[in-house]
Amino acid sequence: MRYFHFFDLLVNVLFRAQLFVNAYIVNNKDSIDLAVITQQNFWYAISQLIMGQKITNKAYISNSVALGFEDFKAVHPSIVFFLKYNPIKSYSDALSAACVVLATAYLNHIVENFQRRVLYYLTVRLAIIYPDKPKGLLYKLADDFCWELLIIEESKWPTKYFDLVTIQHIAQILPICNGLQARLPILSTVKNLAASPTKFVPALATIISDLEKLCDEHEDDNSKMPRRFSLMPTSSMRWRYISINTKALQAITKHKSDGTYKGNVSLFYSIFNFKKFGYESLDKVLKSQNKFTCCIQTDGFGECFTFPRKAKEEKATIQLGLEDFSDQEIQEPSAEENERVACKNKFQYSNSIPLVVFGDGMKNKDTIAIRDHVSGVMGTLQKELLQRSRQFKDVLVGINEFRASKVCNNCKQKRLEQKKSREAHAF
Repeated sequence: MRYFHFFDLLVNVLFRAQLFVNAYIVNNKDSIDLAVITQQNFWYAISQLIMGQKITNKAYISNSVALGFEDFKAVHPSIVFFLKYNPIKSYSDALSAACVVLATAYLNHIVENFQRRVLYYLTVRLAIIYPDKPKGLLYKLADDFCWELLIIEESKWPTKYFDLVTIQHIAQILPICNGLQARLPILSTVKNLAASPTKFVPALATIISDLEKLCDEHEDDNSKMPRRFSLMPTSSMRWRYISINTKALQAITKHKSDGTYKGNVSLFYSIFNFKKFGYESLDKVLKSQNKFTCCIQTDGFGECFTFPRKAKEEKATIQLGLEDFSDQEIQEPSAEENERVACKNKFQYSNSIPLVVFGDGMKNKDTIAIRDHVSGVMGTLQKELLQRSRQFKDVLVGINEFRASKVCNNCKQKRLEQKKSREAHAF
């Protein structure tokens, strides 16, 4: 039952924090105070306001935000979730972890969706100018022309998709791009989005406002209205999970730990069933290579144990060495070579170079049948020969059998075509 109270506390606090912050952002889209919404300390301070506590770190809460909360509380008194009616202790670590999730969610909401939403808005506006063009072509125009204006402040008209006749509508397109550009204090590059995401909130607010106007002016019931979206992540009581560490677990279960790793693991082992993970005893948990982090994640019904993922060892590249041969054996011809008629002398580099020929059917294959005998790993051999050809002066040649069969021996032109017959195909 204590788990449910603990989970209920965090969900209620974070839900109310999102409600207030979203309302504040909508009413203060151009405020410079929005830069802190992607910081964990900001959300923790807002949570303290929600719980009716004194803010411990005032550096992340401006006077404008504090006064905005008082005004919001006067209109919606239920925004406050007093702890005196919910006496739970040692929640700070779990609340801090949840605030990190919130800060990351607001950051990703802007960075990951900005370009897609701008392109959708531009496509909707271009559909009004070019009602006879397909949406895919309009999206291409928005991406190649309008978006480039927002990134580098210059672009070329895509004559590949739009002829010069349609360029007469550029006088209608430029005001749309300039209106967005006026709301952007910096260029909308990926680097700027990641560094200062809140500076792009005014542009998103302008897009939402224009889409709402288009929906209000929509008269044709048969046509589809433009899709709208929220400025920030929507508030929800469906919280995925909360993190419970040793400190929070002691407050919930009233059990104590001596603070050491063994003591913390013993606390979790005495409460949860580790046998389901293959650990029959406490010693096996302590001696395991996958160390338990003494932290669980729960949604109020089930628990997820956290073990650090073991780093994967990088596989070494295969190098074919010459350990079985000495330099003298390589330089001098072998007795078997002397017996051969065609290879009586040792290999001389000054006269010739080694030449290895691969056909297309032999590339990137594990086993290739050569003269009805299955060869070794052909892909590995090909990579090794290619690497050695860069270091030495060997030659590795690939031959396209199909291409060679299409080239005429007389004119050397690729004009041969496949002719169909009743029995077979021929060139």
